[in-house]
Amino acid sequence: HEATDLISRKLGTRVSVDRVHLGLFYRVSIDGFYVEDFQQDTLLYAGRLSARVSSFGIFGGGVVIGRASLSDGKFCLRETPDSVMNIKEVINAFVDPNRPESPGKFMLTIRDLQVDGLDFCIERLEHRNPEYGVDFGSMQLQGIEARLKDFILDGPNIHTQIDCLSFRERSGFEVEEMNGRLFVTNGCLNLEDARIRTERSDILFSSFTMV
Repeated sequence: HEATDLISRKLGTRVSVDRVHLGLFYRVSIDGFYVEDFQQDTLLYAGRLSARVSSFGIFGGGVVIGRASLSDGKFCLRETPDSVMNIKEVINAFVDPNRPESPGKFMLTIRDLQVDGLDFCIERLEHRNPEYGVDFGSMQLQGIEARLKDFILDGPNIHTQIDCLSFRERSGFEVEEMNGRLFVTNGCLNLEDARIRTERSDILFSSFTMV
């Protein structure tokens, strides 16, 4: 709790943990991990996060985790009144080069990530409010089950290999299986060498980009 209080003060937003379990061979399990954005809304929550840490990045390369699992989670990306995403504000506060205590560029690598029961939302200031289908101004993916390889968070950029992923969007649209290489950077999402299978369709494509 002292550590999370210190991190909260440095970031200028709330970070909390309910319980930490430390095991042999750098194994750690965290219950109730919570990060709040600068608008006092949930940025990230994990009911249970288990991992085996391979490297703490003392000699560069950032934090490297061999295998990790996340269950009962929530990840919310929202556009702020300043027209930037909330995660960018938090990461910038963590790696602010003008602060001497800042660690510099943040990098996290997870070699093998299993996700069970994650809700993901991405919300823009302006909603499209369509009569039917997905509102890409306020998209919510519920009950995500996924297996990811080489998940890398490099500053504000994310890239990973999706072995399998399934979810249901709040509009009722459901993806039974998806795989491919995912890249997210500067508000742009790109999916390469991918397949998306639903109840009534099976789509393969070499590249798909959404800004």
